Amino acid sequence: MTLVVSMPRFHKNEEGVEGIPLKLIIVLVILAITIPITWKGVESYDRSQTESNLRSELDYLSAHIKQVYLNGIGNALDVEVDFRNGMMTRIEKVEIGDSTEGIWSSIRYKLSHKGTEFIIIKNPNIPIGNVSKGEIGPLITNAGKHTIHLECKSGFDFDDDGADDIYVEISRGV
Repeated sequence: MTLVVSMPRFHKNEEGVEGIPLKLIIVLVILAITIPITWKGVESYDRSQTESNLRSELDYLSAHIKQVYLNGIGNALDVEVDFRNGMMTRIEKVEIGDSTEGIWSSIRYKLSHKGTEFIIIKNPNIPIGNVSKGEIGPLITNAGKHTIHLECKSGFDFDDDGADDIYVEISRGV
């Protein structure tokens, strides 16, 4: 008994010429529809992950700001934070604290393609600022690993009552 395998014979005809380009066009149309939808989904996921990681680091920093403030004048601490960019989302700016006229108990951040977001440090409302040339203002930073020095001091009038207030001075650590 012999096993014979027969291969189909291909004949030259017009159907082959029309079939392949039509199949390619169908595949390209399907790709043209699905790629933008998939890209937006990945971009949205990346933005939410980047913001979630940043907020986690800022919550960590806020907890240490409260600790330094509640322990009183002279208490100091260096805090390591890592503000990581996403694959497609960039951290454009992080501002910690403000001037005496601004929202001094806040942390603001800006991600690419998104407006500025606020985190208010409350219970208690803690004045935070970076002292430079005798003036107090925000510490402005961006993405990356940072050592931030926190120190509880007295000096500026944040609440306009005519008396110096206790505040947390924030600066770049060494």
